[in-house]
Amino acid sequence: MDFFEIKLTSKERKILKSGKQQYITPNCDTERLIRLKLAEEEFSGPPGFQPRPTGRICTTQLGKDYLQYYRIAFRDRWIPYWITTGLSILAIVISGIALLSELGLLHLQGP
Repeated sequence: MDFFEIKLTSKERKILKSGKQQYITPNCDTERLIRLKLAEEEFSGPPGFQPRPTGRICTTQLGKDYLQYYRIAFRDRWIPYWITTGLSILAIVISGIALLSELGLLHLQGP
């Protein structure tokens, strides 16, 4: 399964994250996660008999792998924007200081 083809809503990602440490109760948001095999319903019952659903859902290993992929892809996608935004803010601050110095409102001591 290609993770870049899966587009989850923020609510579905939040449910998937919470299912890593605790069980989730099934609802309409978890049906899609189960269909994509990112989460699975827990069953119980004595060996040799029909297992019964417990009403709890947990994140599968595939779901954990998707969350790790999403975190890395999110970071890789936004780092260039964070860098350029930081450089732009730095340039604005430097030009503001230079303008204030030129107007005589800020006195910078020379070497």
